[in-house]
Amino acid sequence: MDDHSNPFWQYSLKLYACKGVADLCLHLQDESGLDVNLLLYCLWQGSLGRRLRRETLSKACGVSAQWKQEVVESLRRARRWMKDRDHGIAERSGGLRERIKALELAAEKCQQDWLAASPAAYDDAAPVIAAAGNLSLYVEESGSALGSGARDGLLGLLTKAFPDASPESRSEAQQLLAASPRKRD
Repeated sequence: MDDHSNPFWQYSLKLYACKGVADLCLHLQDESGLDVNLLLYCLWQGSLGRRLRRETLSKACGVSAQWKQEVVESLRRARRWMKDRDHGIAERSGGLRERIKALELAAEKCQQDWLAASPAAYDDAAPVIAAAGNLSLYVEESGSALGSGARDGLLGLLTKAFPDASPESRSEAQQLLAASPRKRD
């Protein structure tokens, strides 16, 4: 799937470019173990008014976890190692770290291509409500228990993704996220 034929990829690029979104996503990834692509998938499906059913998100989580572990994280570890502890090797590598970074991004896009092409079972809902329900279900499926900082990060993503949502919709979305599994802070 090329860049223009995947609307999920286009949505992700646009949202990720918004001020603060990258930081929120990376914080949720690094602190709570959440997959950035699955966070974006939940928001994208929500933007289409699709509140995903458990079987859809469960399959997406299962396949994505394997892809992330075997492909994406291997590339990410290599890239980060080269940045932090390369002992001068990287400067002799002819831009290897940058090529690994490009491969990591390509691997993320492959995951998004698969997610976008996979059939989704869903119920219709108002976009911000659908997205909040998707995020809450994703957190549950991931087995993550969220602290207050991660919960605030999810609310921040919803605010960035749906800046024009009504106060009533935001309140309902916040209640859906509040029902996500919690950890003690």
